[in-house]
Amino acid sequence: MSTVLARLALVIYGLVTGSLLLMAMLFVVGAWWMVAKAALGGENVVEVMLRSIGLLVIALAVFDVAKFLWEEEIVRDKELRSATEARRTLTKFMTILVIAVSLEALVFIFDAGKDDVRTVVYPAILLAVVVLMLVGIAAHQRLMRSAEQMDPTADPDSEAIHREGDDIKDQADGDDAPVSPSSASPGHRA
Repeated sequence: MSTVLARLALVIYGLVTGSLLLMAMLFVVGAWWMVAKAALGGENVVEVMLRSIGLLVIALAVFDVAKFLWEEEIVRDKELRSATEARRTLTKFMTILVIAVSLEALVFIFDAGKDDVRTVVYPAILLAVVVLMLVGIAAHQRLMRSAEQMDPTADPDSEAIHREGDDIKDQADGDDAPVSPSSASPGHRA
């Protein structure tokens, strides 16, 4: 029964990922269509380009979400095996959102600043939200790293790093550590 559900979930994730990729491509085509239509119709091309940049930013965010779903849910095993892997996965996803919101705020600032300075308030709020998102990511990183340090055996990569660090420390503290000729003092023979 669980294999049937796993396959069904895989099919659903595949359909959603494919739909998101198609939508991202339609946003790109729509952005180019808007610019071409404005250029051929004699409209203000710069204004239309700014709006189409907004569409391209949305397309990029949608594409990144589709890529994330493909990598994390279809290609890889669905279980996160460690706290480090969970931290990396969530950080990757949040980074996609931060980039999308940042680019959208930048487009809004360019668009709003040319007409009326009072319309810059919304993009400024978006940039403040980006800063808060970055602070949230940093807090999450710090808390998760603290949890990882409490239980280093939960992550094989973390354990290997700790063992490697101990080996280096033992070599530095021990008398039998190899000394390279370039680092030896003039009175010391290797």
